[in-house]
Amino acid sequence: MRFGGKLETVTDPVEPAVYRWDAETDILSCALTPPEGTRGFTGSIELEDSRGAVVTLDVEAGSLLAVEVVVWPERTVVPELAGPAPQRTARLTVPARPSQPGVGVLEVDVQMLVETSKDEAVIHIALSGGAPHEAVSLAGNLMVELDAEEELVGFWFLHVPPFDDES
Repeated sequence: MRFGGKLETVTDPVEPAVYRWDAETDILSCALTPPEGTRGFTGSIELEDSRGAVVTLDVEAGSLLAVEVVVWPERTVVPELAGPAPQRTARLTVPARPSQPGVGVLEVDVQMLVETSKDEAVIHIALSGGAPHEAVSLAGNLMVELDAEEELVGFWFLHVPPFDDES
């Protein structure tokens, strides 16, 4: 999937992402700790599936701050689903686009397939594109999958807390 994002390998330990369920809307939010001193695109990148699913990437000053599953595609339960071992740790950055400096929302059409563990503590969202080639950790509990050309082809949400419709 092409949206101009780049992965920058980091050697410092990264904080785990913070997951939060919205009980009224079933939106799963995954917030990352922002790095200091970044520059680039500020806005949202909406990954949209032809069947209505929507995943939003919130970016500020070029750094990925959050991933939100806004509208869920149909899910397949894989009882023993586990994420792959990451090959490296990186941060996802999105440079500003000189040709479109005021654009605040980018929309990207993709196909999404979602697998979850039985308890939904592990969620895998596969995006249309090449076959997964590398798993990269963005936080202690969030990974992305890249194809051989380093294009984004998936997300792994790990250690997701249970949905609590009372919150």
